[in-house]
Amino acid sequence: MHMGKFLSALLIGSLALPVHAGVMIHTTRVIFDGSKPVAAVQLENSGEVPSLMKSWLEYAAEQPQDKQDKAHENKKLPFIISPPVARIEAKTRQTLRIRYTGEPLAEDRESLFYLNVLDVPPKPKKEQLTGSGNYMQFAITSRLKFFFRPKGLPYGVDEAYEKVTWHIGSNNTVVVKNPTPYFITYSAVSLMSKDKVEQTAKQTDMVAPFSESVFELSKPGNSKADSVEWQLINDFGGIGKGRSVLQY
Repeated sequence: MHMGKFLSALLIGSLALPVHAGVMIHTTRVIFDGSKPVAAVQLENSGEVPSLMKSWLEYAAEQPQDKQDKAHENKKLPFIISPPVARIEAKTRQTLRIRYTGEPLAEDRESLFYLNVLDVPPKPKKEQLTGSGNYMQFAITSRLKFFFRPKGLPYGVDEAYEKVTWHIGSNNTVVVKNPTPYFITYSAVSLMSKDKVEQTAKQTDMVAPFSESVFELSKPGNSKADSVEWQLINDFGGIGKGRSVLQY
């Protein structure tokens, strides 16, 4: 699944003993249902030592309505995380509760944010240190997509997948048009001629609401494909599959 891991090292001294964090997040994305007051995220410390967790949200530049705004970080986010900082003991769990504070967000489409969870393990015990007493401590930040899904959207996300259209583009590309209020993340795209794979997309991506994206195809040449077989990441972080007509 697509959960980014960004590694920052806090170096103390010259030679180091690595100390690894052991906190797992029990999801790869968060869907905040706008008809409910709170979303919950489960954290579990499967390690042998406590960990200090810090969590925060940030705006995502992928939001079309915010592309002209260069100061996302200066905006007050309409969510409160509780607790924002927590010590999680070894072999225990912690629930993050994220509450929507009610400030206006788009009502006709999803809004995208990122949930960041920083995991800082404790300093090692004396018996774990090298003779010099120096060590390296790793702080790991996990970054998850956080979708705010407003109440009252005209149809569900499963129906949205079927409303997407696919078109042969110029310069060896396929164009995906998303006329729905949902972010849709594709993990694989193949152009099919009956049951034979004619082409595959070199890279796929997330398509924002009411927008389109262009995927480059793996090889040049005129396509004989008549349909598109696609895979996407669903609300639960799993893989959904489907097939759509290819338009010329």
